[in-house]
Amino acid sequence: MGRNRRKKELDKLQKQWYDLNREYQAMQRAGRQHAADTRLAAETSDNRFLQHKHQSHTIRGPSRLSTSTDYITGISVPSQVIPNATDTGSNNFLSYFNDNEDAAYTIYDEHMAETMTEPKRRKRTAADNPIGLWTKERETYLLELLRLEGRGDYMFAEACPGTSECEGFPEYRCQDCFGVALHCKACTVARHKENPLHRIQHWVDGHFKCTSLKDLAFHDDFIVLDVNGVHQVAVDFCACETAQSPTTQLLRAHWFPATTIDPKTAAMFRLLHHFHILTFESKASAFEVWQTLSRLTDNTGIRTPKDRYEALLRMVREWRNIKLLKRFGRGHDPAGIDATLQGSCTVLCPACPQPGKNLPQGWEDAPQEVR
Repeated sequence: MGRNRRKKELDKLQKQWYDLNREYQAMQRAGRQHAADTRLAAETSDNRFLQHKHQSHTIRGPSRLSTSTDYITGISVPSQVIPNATDTGSNNFLSYFNDNEDAAYTIYDEHMAETMTEPKRRKRTAADNPIGLWTKERETYLLELLRLEGRGDYMFAEACPGTSECEGFPEYRCQDCFGVALHCKACTVARHKENPLHRIQHWVDGHFKCTSLKDLAFHDDFIVLDVNGVHQVAVDFCACETAQSPTTQLLRAHWFPATTIDPKTAAMFRLLHHFHILTFESKASAFEVWQTLSRLTDNTGIRTPKDRYEALLRMVREWRNIKLLKRFGRGHDPAGIDATLQGSCTVLCPACPQPGKNLPQGWEDAPQEVR
């Protein structure tokens, strides 16, 4: 038997099953209702009329419930109950399947064999165990890390690859720039004019030693805190007639000054933002953040950076206050920040009732039980 024909025969059998089953259920309900009417007629001593008991419930206020009972006289009932008729629907259904039992079961078995087949299991491959594959390559990873501790491809290089005219010895590399190229001192300084917070390493006596751009070309003392550590840089403020104050110049460079008079310490905006978000998701304190920055700068304890913990606390506090005022639009008030009223920057609870926001009009006139 073809697949389409089997499907048609199965649909036909299912439709007949639904029709006969619906007819059978209707006859069962009618029989049960007939038996209930008969019992009720026997209890009322009057076989001609039925009385139906009905109870209704009404809520009249808080914790107040009233109940009323009514007796309704119904239609007449014959004094003699007709016994349940023979279930012809179920007999017709059984007789139909008795006559077509073989064909029905054959179609059903074929249909179940097609629809209930278990999916084929995917064969496991080596990619299903990535840790196992990595274990075989551990030595390669270790050797590459050790190679990065040395000069790598520049082991025998004698000329700086910065420019064609440069003849300096390549002995400096940047930990934050892309790649591991080595350059001379002059090229390293020139390449980092716009990246003064990058970490520089100097090849000395067969190993790399940490240094800074300040040590290479500058001598002023200015401390900047960033997400990758504590940096000593040289800052020359603009002294033109139209120049802004040192504090404004630092802010426009995304540096948050620790003081407003002669600043010598600043924090990058991204560090303050990073710490602000970190406090939402963890219990890290400002001291732990400072210790992390100190270890990122020098994890040996030999060249610990100057203590800027108090300055970091002060800048974080000021940063949060400025961000709060910004989010509540205080920067657009013609009267300025001083016009900010007490509690005007409070975040309202969306679940608490707030007149004019999440309460309907006229709620104060509603009855107490409705409120």
